[in-house]
Amino acid sequence: MNGLLNIRPNLIIGIFLAFEIIFSFIGALLNWKSLYNSTYTVIIGFIITILGFIIHTICHISHKQGHRVSSEIDEIVTEGPFRYIRHPMYTGLLLVFWGIYIARSYFYTAIIPIASTILLYLLAKEEEKYLLENLGNKYKKYKKKVKWMFIPGII
Repeated sequence: MNGLLNIRPNLIIGIFLAFEIIFSFIGALLNWKSLYNSTYTVIIGFIITILGFIIHTICHISHKQGHRVSSEIDEIVTEGPFRYIRHPMYTGLLLVFWGIYIARSYFYTAIIPIASTILLYLLAKEEEKYLLENLGNKYKKYKKKVKWMFIPGII
């Protein structure tokens, strides 16, 4: 699992996002059957996607090292969205993936948000283990103060 820490998150995210967009276009061209078809789900998916981009962008204002390899991060960011959840950048990205899926709703594209959710969860757990080992008590205090990983009150 330590190999995850040596991968640039933006590379992983870019690949998943490209696949999701490509599969959505293929689905539209090949007339894949949608799981549900509603103007409301397209609008809701679009809103969730935009919200995810906004959250992710706001996080970069507070966390200048956000696109570095996880094992290079040497400080704890405690301002901005990081006051409320420990991995708000990943939350933003998950909103993007799930928003696109909700908007397009092809059965075949479900693998992308599911796989990205699993991967980002595993990456977050590895990052936390790394930070506990390398920043010790400082990160332990932050983790105790900021209880939620992705969504306040849920996880």
